[in-house]
Amino acid sequence: MRMLIEDIITTADSISSAIPSALYPASNLLHPIVARRYQGYGNADIITIDFSSDQEINCIFFSLNNFSSFSAVLKDSGGGTLGTINITSFPQTGRAYFSTVSGVRQIVLNVATASTKVYLGCFRAGLYYETRNFLNAYALGLKNNSLHRKTKLGYSTDTHFTPLKSYRLNFREAQKDEADEINRLYTLNGSKPIFIDLTHGNSDYISPLYATIEKAPDPTKADRRYSYKLDIEEAR
Repeated sequence: MRMLIEDIITTADSISSAIPSALYPASNLLHPIVARRYQGYGNADIITIDFSSDQEINCIFFSLNNFSSFSAVLKDSGGGTLGTINITSFPQTGRAYFSTVSGVRQIVLNVATASTKVYLGCFRAGLYYETRNFLNAYALGLKNNSLHRKTKLGYSTDTHFTPLKSYRLNFREAQKDEADEINRLYTLNGSKPIFIDLTHGNSDYISPLYATIEKAPDPTKADRRYSYKLDIEEAR
């Protein structure tokens, strides 16, 4: 399982688009609510993200899009191209992994759609953290936050909300360094939404999630090893 906890995009020096929109600016990509999206005026645009210091990147994540083509160009302080990440599949939440690129000062996103106006809800990049495999026993859970009321006479009213994906994952046989690191990352991020790829070797098995870790992992020591849990719930 991989998680992008220490993201670099939300600490960028600036973010802009070639054809800026007052209603859906590129800065909306920084907002924690995916639905508060960036949207272009036409079917293609260029989004530029600048950094004031060198960055390291080995993954990108994105959510809520209508792309027909998408690439991320990584550039150094002199404007030279360090690498180009071409995305060919556009699920509503997607990701790409690649060898670590250092010295990144700018990311240029080339986005296009077959629809009238291109849009993107959230974009993140940085260095992922990879945990050990979680135990095979887990539920493909759903959390239903719908409002429901039923009277004693049997009359029922309901305000339906689409249920959220929810997972409770167990990890065993961790050494102290791993237990300390998972606690550090939770302390750093808390319950802020992040991108989580539960089965990073096969995203068709379980799709990547934009999600929150609902409670502290609380590693528990048994003999020379630790066990901990991650309660994960979809965010939007």
